[in-house]
Amino acid sequence: MNRLEQTILKHLIYNEDYTRKVLPFIKPEYFSDGIECAVFKEIFEFVNKYKNLPTYESLVINFTESKNL
Repeated sequence: MNRLEQTILKHLIYNEDYTRKVLPFIKPEYFSDGIECAVFKEIFEFVNKYKNLPTYESLVINFTESKNL
């Protein structure tokens, strides 16, 4: 069974309507797991920069290129 945080992240990646409605209200501190928090921050930055949802592949590329992880 998925945790709530995992479900939120999944919807942020795959459901544009959901993302547009809830992203302004979600904060990184809502994610207790460090990896989930990092994924959320990456999604948040991507949406703010490109005004579009990130694909799974683009997130993987960003994480492999990131020097902070």
